[in-house]
Amino acid sequence: MSHKPNVGAEWLEPQFRSRPVDQRQHRGAKRVRDAAEGVKKAQADIRDMQFAIRESQDQVQKTKQQILKTAESVEANRKQVESSQQQVQDVLAKAQKAQRDTEELLSQIKKDAQMAHLITVTLRRGGPSSGLPQTLRSQSPMATAAPLSVPDIAKPYDFPTDFDGRGETIGLIELGGGYSDLDLAAYFARLNLSKPKITSVSVQGARNQPGTEADAQVTLDIEVVGAVAPGAHIVAYFAPNTNSGFIDAVNVAVHDAANRPSVLCISWGSPESEWSPAMMSELNDTFKTASMLGVTVVTAAGDGGVTDGIEDGERHIDFPASSPFVLAVGGTHLVSSEGKITSEVVWNDRPGGATGGGSSAVLPRPDWQSGVKVPARKDGKTGRGIPDVAANAAPESGYLVYIHGQPTQVGGTSASGPLWAGLITLINQGLGRKVGYINPLLYNKLGPDGVLRDIIEGDNGADGVKGYTAGPGWDACTGWGSPSGRKLLAAFRSQ
Repeated sequence: MSHKPNVGAEWLEPQFRSRPVDQRQHRGAKRVRDAAEGVKKAQADIRDMQFAIRESQDQVQKTKQQILKTAESVEANRKQVESSQQQVQDVLAKAQKAQRDTEELLSQIKKDAQMAHLITVTLRRGGPSSGLPQTLRSQSPMATAAPLSVPDIAKPYDFPTDFDGRGETIGLIELGGGYSDLDLAAYFARLNLSKPKITSVSVQGARNQPGTEADAQVTLDIEVVGAVAPGAHIVAYFAPNTNSGFIDAVNVAVHDAANRPSVLCISWGSPESEWSPAMMSELNDTFKTASMLGVTVVTAAGDGGVTDGIEDGERHIDFPASSPFVLAVGGTHLVSSEGKITSEVVWNDRPGGATGGGSSAVLPRPDWQSGVKVPARKDGKTGRGIPDVAANAAPESGYLVYIHGQPTQVGGTSASGPLWAGLITLINQGLGRKVGYINPLLYNKLGPDGVLRDIIEGDNGADGVKGYTAGPGWDACTGWGSPSGRKLLAAFRSQ
């Protein structure tokens, strides 16, 4: 058996023989090692970056939490600031209220001081032949009850409050005198009402010219109708205090195509005995025309009681109240509490004044009065009976108005007439039409159905002459009675 020597380099194939490592191979290995080291370093860097990212994330989370805490703190501070602001506003509001209360108290003290010197007036109506309206001032004004504002009087009469007369026009006949814008501004400001639109119309050269005692009547008319219907347009027709001036003023108002009043209020007049038959006839014809044109003419029944101020021991009534084409308004003494009527009787302040009423000595009883007991006159015949309706006219529960710069407590049918004129204006607005000549409907339907508040106590005796006594139904003191505004509106709606 042959043996071979141990295998060594000399026995290998040439390609497998060992040979020296050349420089290029050395550099490649080094690059491999460097790459491996780079990979290791990169891996280490990645781990460091991952740690850094985690730390950054932790820091971001911490920062976020701090931001949230800061936001909560800011919100808390904001709420605290708002609370502080609200507290400041509350304090300011209380301070302002205290200031208003103080001002109101001072104002009330001032008003009370004014009331201590309040003039109480019974306005005795004037007219042709009787001259200017006369005022009887109380010698002890504080003996009277506190005056009532027109809204205070309208409330117990249940005037509809959904309307203010907007779109309607009220005409006022004024025979002399005038009104002051300062008086009206003070009056309506006290009632928290805007001053109504007022237009003056000149008849026979007369105009709004304040400065006489007639101002009381003019101002009273405007302030009463304006307080009831502040949204209405008020037109004052100024004319001379003569029969012809009176007739022309009514004629101009009835045919006024520019202003077109739907209600005409007349607080002026004189006893029938002071009118000539021709003048009465002419004015009565104008009232008849008004009735055909749908104009409601409202007049005061007079303040001289059953004698109408004539001192001859006889009974007299007033014209134009005795015209069958007007609504004649008598007077009551109203007592109310918290907007409710507690009592109401015939107004009679012997000798200060009393409601007019009775039977006409000139004009016959109209057919629509055939169902009521109009008292016979001295000759045994029956004439037109007045009044048709009534309302508060007593100075003791009188109307607070502003005349010549001072508060004045006024009574008389010169106040109750405008009150009714204002009510009819509200009803016209509520109906969307004119009620017009209402006397036939009043006597045939509204009165007998009890739409008005019947007055059953009192009389209108005056100057030692026995007066007429109130009783159930129509009477010659208060007619069918005082108004119940909403019932009247509902009754007209049902027609």
